[in-house]
Amino acid sequence: MGYDRWENFSKAITRAKQACDNSGVSVESHFRDTTRDVTLGSGATRSIADVKLTRYACYLIAQNGDPKKEEVALLQSYFAVQTRKTEIIEQRMGEISRLAGREALATAEKKLYPYTQITHNKTAQEHMYTPNHAAERRQGCDTGHRKRCTA
Repeated sequence: MGYDRWENFSKAITRAKQACDNSGVSVESHFRDTTRDVTLGSGATRSIADVKLTRYACYLIAQNGDPKKEEVALLQSYFAVQTRKTEIIEQRMGEISRLAGREALATAEKKLYPYTQITHNKTAQEHMYTPNHAAERRQGCDTGHRKRCTA
């Protein structure tokens, strides 16, 4: 990530651990402090501090790194773009799901429509509702056969 010294990189790790903890996420699940042996120029080996990271930890480190470093700035930009892509995909999936639900409802209503029109052995024609239906009944018109009122 462009750090020349471990001490500088460890500051970003410390900030990332703090962000993880402040978010209520278990730090130990994402940052595992370990040691590893390195060979020195003289051929001797020495143990040094190291950290095993999850993908989430890498993301937090990138977000908490030094944006003056090109690698960090590129990572921050990459994660911002990926986040937006994910938001767009989730939005589109929600729209597709909503449209599928509307189509299923329309299909079910079309199947049920005939059953809502015929009751008590009367035909759909006899139960048809018109905007003048209420007025016709008040005027005593023969609404059973849909004769027009002339009054």
